[in-house]
Amino acid sequence: MSNSFDHITDIKLWRQFKKGNKDAYRILFDKYSPILYHYGLSYVGNEELIEDCIHELFLNIWESKKSLADVESVKYYLIVSFRRTISKQQTLIKKRTEMNDSYFKYATDQEDNSIQEFIINEQTKTHNSHILTEAISNLPEKQRRAVTLRFFENKKYEEIMLIMSISYQSARKFVYLGIKKLRENLKSQSYNK
Repeated sequence: MSNSFDHITDIKLWRQFKKGNKDAYRILFDKYSPILYHYGLSYVGNEELIEDCIHELFLNIWESKKSLADVESVKYYLIVSFRRTISKQQTLIKKRTEMNDSYFKYATDQEDNSIQEFIINEQTKTHNSHILTEAISNLPEKQRRAVTLRFFENKKYEEIMLIMSISYQSARKFVYLGIKKLRENLKSQSYNK
């Protein structure tokens, strides 16, 4: 007799809830949230997800209360709706996880590429530095000295002239000839810009 009375009471509560009765809504929540919680544990096992889904379900039915149909079994309706809510949340979680995994893979790939590019650039710089050092050492003495002063010590032609005890025109000529010779030597070697 109690089950029949509960059933009638649930239907009356449901109708009152649909009309906006907050007390009926609270009674339905208090009565069915523990049932949904235990059902959710057997269905999913994730307590936090279950609690979130119970709140989402009751929020959704409150927001759409006027458009809800009359039901024969409030318990059955809530369990089916709850299962849908859980499935929807699991799908969202899965999509978020896939997006996060995708982003992490992308970021990791980018980082790996950046590290590889950095290593390659450093190796290229080192290789080029060795080639350039060798090419400079093969220049005639005055050209090597003038190029070194001009480009490695950032001296002006006037300073080169004084340091090397040569004329201004000779300083420019030694730098020019040194660069010309370097270009020829570097062209014939594997120098990467």
